[in-house]
Amino acid sequence: MRYENKFTINSFFKEELIYFIKNHPFGFYKHYKNRNIQNIYLDTLNFDFFLQNINGDSERKKVRIRWYGDFYNASNPKLEIKYKAGMTGDKKYFDLGNFTISPLSINKNIANIFQNSNIPHDKKSEYSSLIPTCINSYKRKYYISKNNKFRLTLDYDIRYYYPKSGLNINKEFFLSENSVVMELKYDVKDILLTNSFSNFFPMIITRNSKYVNAIKRLLG
Repeated sequence: MRYENKFTINSFFKEELIYFIKNHPFGFYKHYKNRNIQNIYLDTLNFDFFLQNINGDSERKKVRIRWYGDFYNASNPKLEIKYKAGMTGDKKYFDLGNFTISPLSINKNIANIFQNSNIPHDKKSEYSSLIPTCINSYKRKYYISKNNKFRLTLDYDIRYYYPKSGLNINKEFFLSENSVVMELKYDVKDILLTNSFSNFFPMIITRNSKYVNAIKRLLG
């Protein structure tokens, strides 16, 4: 288990934020090349996972299909099940077969995607019953602290799409998010070292969930 703290900053301050990351006392430096991240979020018919976040449940779950690179061609995608207990979190991963985002609804493709996977048989029916509720796409920068205890990511150019909108899946129909999301990840044992982390940033920082933001904007 590890801590994952997410913060939202207005995209107007993106370059300023990058400056403060690079000059932070933790000594952050570039850890990995920039990547384009694509997600299909899955939920129950009653949006149970969304409501867990809205209601502030101590135990929460998110289920998504994630891949990197081209939006329309999912190469080496994975099913991610993300568990949160309070502020700590953990993940499970299952490999999926490659697939393409067709101009038709993604809803018709989910069952086939799960068939070409290494998901255990007893779990396959459980996850296959979920429905796609949101597609999002964004760019990510990666940083790591000098002592290798803290990893930091910066997500920007965030866009959302509702798969059941009746529109073709086309980037022209994505809603854009006027913010960047910064996430700090670290082991539970290092929590005392993070007390002054956000104090170094002069801009206003607020908590964030991209999935919750997407559903609110798309269905609100």
